[in-house]
Amino acid sequence: MIGLNRRFDPNFGALKAALDAGETGKAELLSIASYDPAAPPVAYIKVSGGNFVT
Repeated sequence: MIGLNRRFDPNFGALKAALDAGETGKAELLSIASYDPAAPPVAYIKVSGGNFVT
């Protein structure tokens, strides 16, 4: 299972496909912390509803 918005991330999809195909061995627990490579544009931050602070 891939949760939240990362299910649309191609890298996470590729990892899931490799796990399902048995290419990586049996996964018992996978914990990933990921961060966006850069802050969103200021125009988005201004209308994001408080998710970001400038």
